Amino acid sequence: IQKGLSTRAAALRIGISPSTANNWYKAFLSDPDNYEMGKKSSRPSRAVSKLQDVHKQHLIEFFDENPSAVINDAVESLTSLFEGLEIKKSRVHEFMKDECNLSLKVATLHPLPRNCDDNLQRRLEWVQKWAVTDMDFTKNCVFIDESGFHINMRRSRAWSKK
Repeated sequence: IQKGLSTRAAALRIGISPSTANNWYKAFLSDPDNYEMGKKSSRPSRAVSKLQDVHKQHLIEFFDENPSAVINDAVESLTSLFEGLEIKKSRVHEFMKDECNLSLKVATLHPLPRNCDDNLQRRLEWVQKWAVTDMDFTKNCVFIDESGFHINMRRSRAWSKK
């Protein structure tokens, strides 16, 4: 403004809202000797986090081992491992999102041996065996599988790196 710019042009140059620049300029004109330019917040600054790098490493390892665990489980794990730590569930959740870079995603669960070499070979042999017969397994067969039942007994969401 002192260099001949309008408050709007000055605001856009430094990346703030023009209305904020107008408010700052009015405050400056009302008391130029005691004015400090900058944003002033009525909210107190946030306290330093109780959770540090050690806690971050623990949470990452915890969710690598238990991806479908809930935040209550993480809080219990932290408070049992680190004596004297008292922390709220909401703060742990925020820390997991911001510091640990974890997010809750839809889990696609598959049995571990589903695509092992042995199972793939058995499937290939089965298809080859039935392919040479006169039975059309695509039209008149019903396949029963228990894996869907067992998979649906677990939570549908799990924690994963973003």
